[in-house]
Amino acid sequence: MDYKVTIETGEYLPDGTPLVRSLLINGRVTTPTGDPVGNAAIRIIEPDINDIGEGRSNPDGTFSIRVGDDTTHQVWVNGVMSQLVKVLTKG
Repeated sequence: MDYKVTIETGEYLPDGTPLVRSLLINGRVTTPTGDPVGNAAIRIIEPDINDIGEGRSNPDGTFSIRVGDDTTHQVWVNGVMSQLVKVLTKG
């Protein structure tokens, strides 16, 4: 199944990747038609440094997951890579 992940931020890299200035990543998972995906397994990972944040979405599709390092992470939903997110907390 395809998932749409919307990261809560007002900043984006030139390629459209969301930019988050916090180690806590907030977002929402929906189907391509906009229906919320509750209880989805969310993994936000950077495989090269083994930085992983995990959790589940709420019934309305929202989630808050903490990662440990500044870098570009992959957002996986129920085992499907769905989105990239850039974490940048250091000035």
